[in-house]
Amino acid sequence: VLDPETGEALGSVSSTNASTAVMPGRYLVCFGEARWPVEVAQGQHLTLRPGVVSGSGLDVNGLTIFSADGKKVAGISASRSSFPLPPGDYYVEVNKQKIPFTLGEGDAVQLR
Repeated sequence: VLDPETGEALGSVSSTNASTAVMPGRYLVCFGEARWPVEVAQGQHLTLRPGVVSGSGLDVNGLTIFSADGKKVAGISASRSSFPLPPGDYYVEVNKQKIPFTLGEGDAVQLR
């Protein structure tokens, strides 16, 4: 969890630490290189439901996931077959072809 103006880390959330406390305000929640802007109000308990991209039958090189604007945001492979991402438009490149997909909040997208 980053301060959007300074980039300072203000907390973290993981599979072993499912929550963090922050003051009311605006934040960027990071998933790999993808950023999810959120706003937390006074007394609010905000639950984020990222989408999950997964792949099966991938080799060790796997697939790189790009945001719609071409920024590398994550990767999946035989050793890490899934990755959570904020809702949005993404693509993977296979044989020099861009394969776009949209990920909604809480969605699961399977790449093969």
